Amino acid sequence: MLVFFVLSGYVIGLTTTGLDDGPAVRRYLARRAWRLILLNPAAIFLGVLPWPHHEPANVAANLLFLQNHDTYP
Repeated sequence: MLVFFVLSGYVIGLTTTGLDDGPAVRRYLARRAWRLILLNPAAIFLGVLPWPHHEPANVAANLLFLQNHDTYP
């Protein structure tokens, strides 16, 4: 899992070019958040379609980005 995050950070660093001033960073973060907010519900609904017997609380938690709503042992 750590390798994924390291590689992701490396690739994001390679793909972002240009100045890193305040407005450019805000634009980048806004575009990134917009993509995540759009893709999250689509991925959840596509994941629920093949097996619709998921608990509604789990689906709602995933839609609200609260995937870790259960307590840890």
